[in-house]
Amino acid sequence: MDALVAEASAHFIRRYGRPATWAAQAPGRVNLIGDHTDHAGGLVLPMALDRRVVLLAAPAAGPRSRMGSTTFDGEASMQLSTAGAGAAGPFARLIGVAALVRREGLDLPELDLLLHADLPAGAGLSSSAAIEVGFSVLLDSIAQRPVDPIATARRCRAAEHEFAGVPCGIMDPLVIVAARAGHALLIDCRSLEREQIALPANLATLVVVTDRRRDLSEGAYAERRASVLAAAERVAARDEAFALRDVDEASPRLAALPEPLRRRARHVVSENRRVRASAAALRAGDLERFGALLFESHASLRDDFQVSTPELDAVVAAAESARPCGALGARLTGAGFGGAAIVAVRREALGAVREALARGLETAGVRASIIEGEATDCAAAMAIGGG
Repeated sequence: MDALVAEASAHFIRRYGRPATWAAQAPGRVNLIGDHTDHAGGLVLPMALDRRVVLLAAPAAGPRSRMGSTTFDGEASMQLSTAGAGAAGPFARLIGVAALVRREGLDLPELDLLLHADLPAGAGLSSSAAIEVGFSVLLDSIAQRPVDPIATARRCRAAEHEFAGVPCGIMDPLVIVAARAGHALLIDCRSLEREQIALPANLATLVVVTDRRRDLSEGAYAERRASVLAAAERVAARDEAFALRDVDEASPRLAALPEPLRRRARHVVSENRRVRASAAALRAGDLERFGALLFESHASLRDDFQVSTPELDAVVAAAESARPCGALGARLTGAGFGGAAIVAVRREALGAVREALARGLETAGVRASIIEGEATDCAAAMAIGGG
């Protein structure tokens, strides 16, 4: 039992007075490149992050389920076997997953449940998707049915749409349920085909979590998604392409779009190219090319898609200044509007780059935590004492 699971087990016993019976864990996500492309059926290249959510459960001591967490306040009490639409608060996503599992015909027992994590919330590292996927995997384990990655990802995306009010894509839950240690996952968000891309041994990733948290339910994210869909509809009406991924960057159809749709669409089209080029660079071990593509992606997210922040721009600027130390490239990761940035680094230069980033951020007046992120395995059920 590793340290995080041991901590969770101790919290569970203190809260519920007995050991847990079932357990599952789910990692966070760092998207190496390919943000806001999934709305248009595009390409993404994320990896699972070695920061996790652990979920522990036991049969409920009473007629109602209880949900608690060490990472956010509050506790929910409901009948999991009947709870559904109308749920609110931090446990809404769990209730949503349960409701969707019931729609599939699975009977759910009442549970005492606890969430424990070392994955920061609101940092753009997919803590919400990790909770949903982890709970879905836990329910599969309790029901003794195999985990279906595509069905799990679709279920968790639907929970975001219906119960959290976030019109997200499928990238986050799919990489969390299908990742492999030491690899990034190239996902075609239209066909859901995926390819494991081995990460070069001399490539390391620093995740810089700024103190500017973001909430994707606030509306800006939904507005960006709507703009992508509106641009795709206009382009499709002109050249029969049904997604922006089918459009060439040089197409006059893009230039004919009104602002801001033109810039939004230009980001999506160019970002798909960068994802393909990044996968090729990683296969070839071309770290310099990969790093350059990260810088290009950030510029596009900042200028065309307009989802960066001064804090995220400061991280990227500090990384550019740290190139002589071994920094390769940097970009915001996730939806933007706050959260985190990633910095690709030559592994042997990790210490020097980390120090350079810290100095640069201090000079810029940006508060942030810098963590080393490794590509880890996907969500899974775990054996635990007491079950």
